[in-house]
Amino acid sequence: MNILIISRDQATSSLISNVVQMRWPESGKVVIVHKLDKTQMIGQDAYDLAIVDGDLKRPAMGIISRLRKYPNLPLLFVADPHGDQMETAWVLNHGCTDYLFKPINVDDLISTLESMDGVARLRTSPSARFPVINLNGSKN
Repeated sequence: MNILIISRDQATSSLISNVVQMRWPESGKVVIVHKLDKTQMIGQDAYDLAIVDGDLKRPAMGIISRLRKYPNLPLLFVADPHGDQMETAWVLNHGCTDYLFKPINVDDLISTLESMDGVARLRTSPSARFPVINLNGSKN
């Protein structure tokens, strides 16, 4: 299972990455980026799940629109509970599979990931454990 996290929030992306790697140690790679460019979307099967952080505001909507070019890619939106409820409604209406509010509850994150399409492969994936790849220059 290869996961793409698009977030400027280091705490959020680190939490998600750590939970995935601790809960599903054979999950594959987790790629963390601040913005989405062509290098992150190499073919339709490059990632099994994308997580978009609502802290990106307007760019988050554009990222979600671009990711909808891959209809089989489940999208999880991480929303600010004090943010615009219309934004959350918009992302759900435009193809996000599910959403969570910050601060992220670990149990809610695990339950949400387990319920999303394609995530069952995390449990049975024969792939070796890959390190977290942070394309923004900081190390996890």
